[in-house]
Amino acid sequence: MPSQEILHARALAEAAQLVLEGLEGLAAIDAVCHSLGEALGVDRFLLVEVANGHLGTLYEWIRPASAERGTIAVDLPLREVEGWLATVAGATGPAVSRRVAPHAALGSLAQRLHHPRADLGVDLLAWQALQSRGLDHLHLVAARFAAAADEGWSAAEVENLAATARLLSTVLHREERRRQDADQLDDAHALRSIIDEQTELIVRRTDSGTIAFVNEAFCRYFGRHREDLIGLSWRPEIPAQDQVLVDFRLANLTPDNPVAAVEHRVVLRGGEVRWLSWTDRARFSAEGTIVDVQSVGRDVTEQRRAEEALRRSEEQFRSLIEQAPEGIFLLDLDLVFVEVNLRACALLEASRSQLVGQHLTAILHPDDQGGLDDELRQALSGATISGQRRFVRSDGQILPGEFIAKQMPDGRLLLMVRDISERKRYEQALIEAKEEAEEASRTKGSFLANMSHELRTPLTGILGMSELLQETELGDDQRDFVDTLRSCAGNLLVLINDALDYAKIEAGRMELESIPFAPVQLVEDTLQLLSEQARAKGLELVSSASPDVPASLLGDPQRLRQVLTNLVGNAIKFTDSGEIEVRLTPHPAVPGEETPLELTVRDTGIGIEPGSQERLFQAFVQADSSTTRKYGGTGLGLAITKRLVELMGGAIHLSSAPGCGSTFSFTLRLPPGPVPGARPQPLPPRRVLLVVANDTLRGALAGQLLGWGLAVQATPDPTSLPTGTWDLVVADRPEVRDLAPRAIALIPLGDRGLDGFAAQVTRPVRLTRLREAVEECLA
Repeated sequence: MPSQEILHARALAEAAQLVLEGLEGLAAIDAVCHSLGEALGVDRFLLVEVANGHLGTLYEWIRPASAERGTIAVDLPLREVEGWLATVAGATGPAVSRRVAPHAALGSLAQRLHHPRADLGVDLLAWQALQSRGLDHLHLVAARFAAAADEGWSAAEVENLAATARLLSTVLHREERRRQDADQLDDAHALRSIIDEQTELIVRRTDSGTIAFVNEAFCRYFGRHREDLIGLSWRPEIPAQDQVLVDFRLANLTPDNPVAAVEHRVVLRGGEVRWLSWTDRARFSAEGTIVDVQSVGRDVTEQRRAEEALRRSEEQFRSLIEQAPEGIFLLDLDLVFVEVNLRACALLEASRSQLVGQHLTAILHPDDQGGLDDELRQALSGATISGQRRFVRSDGQILPGEFIAKQMPDGRLLLMVRDISERKRYEQALIEAKEEAEEASRTKGSFLANMSHELRTPLTGILGMSELLQETELGDDQRDFVDTLRSCAGNLLVLINDALDYAKIEAGRMELESIPFAPVQLVEDTLQLLSEQARAKGLELVSSASPDVPASLLGDPQRLRQVLTNLVGNAIKFTDSGEIEVRLTPHPAVPGEETPLELTVRDTGIGIEPGSQERLFQAFVQADSSTTRKYGGTGLGLAITKRLVELMGGAIHLSSAPGCGSTFSFTLRLPPGPVPGARPQPLPPRRVLLVVANDTLRGALAGQLLGWGLAVQATPDPTSLPTGTWDLVVADRPEVRDLAPRAIALIPLGDRGLDGFAAQVTRPVRLTRLREAVEECLA
């Protein structure tokens, strides 16, 4: 019968053969434990792992013949077996325990390994360290349930346990290598995938220059397949002038300086030229020769184009700065000059080296340095700062300058300065000339005012004496002489008054009043004064006013009367036949605020050429020289009229055509005046026949009568109208007085009254007198 040692040797050989034949993993561990466990009489084999401060079971084998199968859980705090582990770590072979003298530190572990059958106990343990992973360990534990008489493990059994541990270590090491190889293969595939997904171009070349590896980005960029490149010494087409730089950089790679960076152009298949930036890294052997070179590149064409565009832009900017007519200064945020152009140097009579590095205050006049901090904050917020400053040249002279400052995109401040010395001298000359002109104008105005005053004094005496002379007994010739004398003196007085008014206006001494006046009455009074001149020429003077013209306004009635007198006087002068009409038309206004009142003077005179109208309001100018010879005048009237209207806040307008008369109009905004009394109540709705030959006068009177509440029928010819139809007749001829019970005659101022009329109203018609006559006749 073979000895126990032979059986152990056979079992170990069988287990080793199974491992050598390729049995791997748990199957190999099971085979080793089964063969050797049966031969050694081991009831349990356990692979115990020491990790994270605990003991734990990694693998368990149970011999079926020794006892019932059961799960043995080993999970002990490491501190309970630290002493035993120290013993194991220092042993060259298995550390064994004997029943008669068990190791105290294994008491808890033995208890954990206790079999469920009460008559069996853990008698002997064998513990062999298999692997060590840093702070973690893997151990083989053999447990045998034996009788009390068992002396323990023999030397042969201990040796075979050690052989078993070595065999299991081999299996575990081979399994670990297999796992590591699989992990490395997975890592290689993952790394290959990552490299292929990169946008950079990656290529590795051997020391002979052949391609060992390229990624997909490299292939796509050059339009080639990987299988067509591996093993070749292909390089993209590089222009000759760039190839010299590439060769130089690669030739200078050394173990101490294994990295080089280079940018160069390449020509692609379609002929397009692009820029590539490469980082080359060489690997060297122990002897210092290049093993291979790995290059990582990226396309920088757009970047190079942008840099080139920026360079050209900067060159153009530099050229513009140098050619600019203004002095240009570039300052940092501390207001220190970092660059200046030639014009700036010329303005300050200093060199560039003298200015660069200087603070802005070094060239500013001390009195003009205030507010720099506020202006800097405004410029940093994006605002453009402009103004004028006095600058100090290198020789101490003062340079008046106009500046513009703004922050540039790079953060610096751009300051442009323009020399305004000539402008300042010109402005000063203009100021002095203006002051001289104003002084001359004031002197002229004062002279004219004084002279006009001095001339009016004797002229008033002449007029007074001529009036007294007219009251004496004079012959016909003498009376004609006196009349001529009065007429000439009157014209001279008008001329002097105009000159005095014009002088006052030019001297700025014309002051306007603001007193209450009745606009309708003012117009009627003005026409009343001029009616004699109109009657002498056979002209009809007509005033018309809208019913809603305010009864009272605040203004200067004297100057407004002067304006109307000038306009109506001119209309009478330049009208040989027809009529002159003055219209008052109010515009809508907010109650209590200024009333826009339009005054219009229309005539049927000779009219004015369009080319002469713009000169008509100039002083001492008339439409043409022929009118001066025929009609007389100095040309001051309309100039004074225009200035007075402007002083009152209005603007005068002219509409005229040769042979079609003229229309002057202006609008004044006047505040309402105090109401003189209650507005007149409407009259009873009586029937009134209005017979007037002049169309304008007839229309104006009809509007007034209708506004008073009367039923009006207006006609120029009543011959076909029946009698007894109307309650009142208003007529400018005597033959119609019998068409109604009562009649009102409209007669020119200065004519004798007409028989058979109940009332007389002179023309130009005063509305207050007409209403009194109507009320009297209808009472």
